[in-house]
Amino acid sequence: MALSIPQKVQLDQLKEEVKGDATLQQIVREVQANPSNRPNYVLVDGHLLFKSRLYLPKGSRLIPLMIKEGHDGLVGGHSGFLKTYKRIAANVYWVGMK
Repeated sequence: MALSIPQKVQLDQLKEEVKGDATLQQIVREVQANPSNRPNYVLVDGHLLFKSRLYLPKGSRLIPLMIKEGHDGLVGGHSGFLKTYKRIAANVYWVGMK
């Protein structure tokens, strides 16, 4: 199953949101210094990934977009909570998403 990937403008916005989050900046610094200290995290093209999923800061403006796309999107919309959650969680992660 696929989930729409945010456009470049939204990914640029995400970079700015991560820069504004002190906790995520600490994780980014740790990953840059020694990736083995944070084995579930990786930086790809300046984006933080957690377990191969794009990490969204808590309160990100992209969270409602991901929920809407996962729920109402053309690929399997209105599938119930668990299927919708799994579809979104396959691509992105944020603290408290479940």
